[in-house]
Amino acid sequence: MGQENLNCLSSIAHFGGLNFLSIAVQPTWDSPESLMGYFHAIENKFDATEFLRFFIQTTLSNNEEPYGLKEAMNIVLLDEMNLAHIELYFAEFLSKLEIKRSKETNISIKLDTGLTWELPLGDNLLFVGTMNEDESTKMLSDKVLDRAFCLNFERLKTLKSKQQKPLPSNDGYLKAETFNRWINKEGNLKGKLERKYKKLTEEINERLSACGRSIGHRVWQSMSAYMHNHPLVLHAF
Repeated sequence: MGQENLNCLSSIAHFGGLNFLSIAVQPTWDSPESLMGYFHAIENKFDATEFLRFFIQTTLSNNEEPYGLKEAMNIVLLDEMNLAHIELYFAEFLSKLEIKRSKETNISIKLDTGLTWELPLGDNLLFVGTMNEDESTKMLSDKVLDRAFCLNFERLKTLKSKQQKPLPSNDGYLKAETFNRWINKEGNLKGKLERKYKKLTEEINERLSACGRSIGHRVWQSMSAYMHNHPLVLHAF
């Protein structure tokens, strides 16, 4: 993905009313400290990254701090996220985002002398990443694929000239409370899903058993959540 998709995602955030932060992933990222920051022993202070400062804002209420974003929806774009191994710099988030499905959880920030700082990982923070596939990028592991929705974009057939049009102002930021009300966690398709798509998935697993592969519970649950919330799927039923 290139600059076009970065602009597309920033426009989605703009018109959707989400606070937006774009982070350029570097090939040298090899630990959570690359994303969050680290304690500078010589200066005796923690050198926080732009991402960590934004993350902290999402945990603070606007009533506590004027820059708090806890009540709003926020999205972080990891641009070219597979320039480095995602499992290395995003490891704790991969684990904690899975735990967060069933209970509240925290992200641990390593400080000096073995101490950690716990930051709550809320539902008001979303992550999206852009990726390319070439000799400079890393392959995606099953751990990453199991925890993400992947969208592949077709090659362009018609090229268009760049239009110098300023973005109109939005009508304010989307509240996290409103966003969460839109999510259909239970849904009304359970019976139909059980009869049709769950059976189809189990049949696929039977075929995959010959090569030692299968669709796991996590993937099925993500498929179910997608169907419960996609307007075209709901309309089809």
